[in-house]
Amino acid sequence: MRYRSTLRTIALVLTVLALSVPGAVHAKKKKKEQDNYASAYDIYKQGMREIQQDDLRQAQAMLEKITYAPDNREELEPLVRLRMADATFYQSYGVALIDARSLYLDFVALYGNHPAAPYAQLQAGVCSLGQVVHPSRDQSQTNQAIADLRVVGQRWPNSMFVNAARTMIRQAEHNLAEHSFTVGKFYMKRKAPMAAIQRFQEILDRFPDWRDREKLYYYLGQAQLRAGNDVEARIYLDKLVTDFPHGQFRKGAMKALNKAGGPLEDLDMTGSTVPGSSE
Repeated sequence: MRYRSTLRTIALVLTVLALSVPGAVHAKKKKKEQDNYASAYDIYKQGMREIQQDDLRQAQAMLEKITYAPDNREELEPLVRLRMADATFYQSYGVALIDARSLYLDFVALYGNHPAAPYAQLQAGVCSLGQVVHPSRDQSQTNQAIADLRVVGQRWPNSMFVNAARTMIRQAEHNLAEHSFTVGKFYMKRKAPMAAIQRFQEILDRFPDWRDREKLYYYLGQAQLRAGNDVEARIYLDKLVTDFPHGQFRKGAMKALNKAGGPLEDLDMTGSTVPGSSE
């Protein structure tokens, strides 16, 4: 997944920041307490090294060895839980992503005020998004991912992870739009233009900034033509020619416009041909 390496770097930075606090807090502890903490901390650091080296199962085994004492549980246990979630996440296969999402959400539920809570919430969304095989397949996990990712900005609006969440939401929305587009094309092949129009129009209504609007205008115009809606067809085809003058669909759009009676300026408000036009 394209975001994984970036998120791993962020996770490690978070760890360094978080672990700088316990050192100061425990500076005045008794030597026995310090040794006890150091032992757990050393195991934690070894687990982190295993994650960095992609030895994820070994990392899990190391982290599971950690035993907490009253003086270190509050600060160390959240970090261990988070790294266990990361070690599961980086295994990447389907069940691992399901398990990792559950671990991340458990972290948020238990430690909602922890500095790493927005990261865990972000990762829950990434886990859902990672389960989507292709835009043509079922998109229930895409919708779940969007819901997970929106929580980051809603709950922690000043978090460093808000922009990453927004970027992933845009990617998830692109998947949803691509799914509807694929279904629309299927209806076109089945000679069901009205069903295709419904799918294409849904994209315009829900995702007006979809990055593939050029091809959407083209296929929506073609579907309207096949449905006998020449005026509506001309609206979308004309918009394609205007907005994407050098686009790959321009030539096809111009041919379709000629079939529909020419460019949009040749119509009056009732859809009749303007006298003196090329028709």
